[in-house]
Amino acid sequence: HPIDLGLPAAAVRIEEPVANVAITTFHVRDGVRPDTVEAFVGVRNDSERSRDLEVAVSDGVATQRIEVTLRPGEESFVVLSLWPTRALAFTATIDGDDGFPADDQRYAALGRPLEYRVLWIGPEDRYVEAALQSDPRRRVLIERSDASSGTQATDSRLGEVDLVIAHDVRLPASSSGNILLLHAALEGRLTLGETRPVGSVRAATDHPLLTGLDVGGLEVPEAPIAEMPDDARVLLESRGSPILVQWSETGREVVALLPDLGRTNLPVTVDLPLLFRNLLEHFDGAEILLLSE
Repeated sequence: HPIDLGLPAAAVRIEEPVANVAITTFHVRDGVRPDTVEAFVGVRNDSERSRDLEVAVSDGVATQRIEVTLRPGEESFVVLSLWPTRALAFTATIDGDDGFPADDQRYAALGRPLEYRVLWIGPEDRYVEAALQSDPRRRVLIERSDASSGTQATDSRLGEVDLVIAHDVRLPASSSGNILLLHAALEGRLTLGETRPVGSVRAATDHPLLTGLDVGGLEVPEAPIAEMPDDARVLLESRGSPILVQWSETGREVVALLPDLGRTNLPVTVDLPLLFRNLLEHFDGAEILLLSE
């Protein structure tokens, strides 16, 4: 009986030899250029005729392909470069169309921490910074920009980092790249007004950013009245007030946590590092998709 590993499995009984092509080996490693991966794929033709195969390697977002011709009994190795990618899991496939399809697909993982550049604009927050560093899959490098609370902030590095985090400041409309707003405004897109009493928090919709969070345990005594884009999606709310919102714009993703974190219980819960892991995953996926288009 097959061992139950939680993966799809099938037992194939072969009465007589069949023509078959197979992936014999699949490995991935970091490329020479930043954010690149080199994939090594071995394929073999165990049939009595030559075969033209398409070898494909995917990181879940983009796919690279190469054609290879194999004579009967021949084994060959190909190298594919994937760029840009920050994925850790990869899949290799061939268009086998043969008697044993189970060996037409293989998986490989890349054991590396991803280097992730964050530009922090505004006052420091040691709880958030600790949460950013809690994901073992990423090595977060925080660069700081001088800006006081409530002021409009500019920085020449906007658009040159993986993520801009604005804390208790106003970002100009010209800001580019993915943005996380923490009790911060974005000129022409998000304005924060006076605060109003709220309380317990609930999920307004189902979204990957909320994965693993115990939303019912979050307490937000007050939240600002916000003017935000019509297409902004409210993810968390309290008594009709938006708490966490997300929207997409040309060339970037924006997520905003509207209340002052210091006036909530979020920094002292296990949900803070979980939320920031989800946030980095969200922004990372949006960036790779954009670069691959």
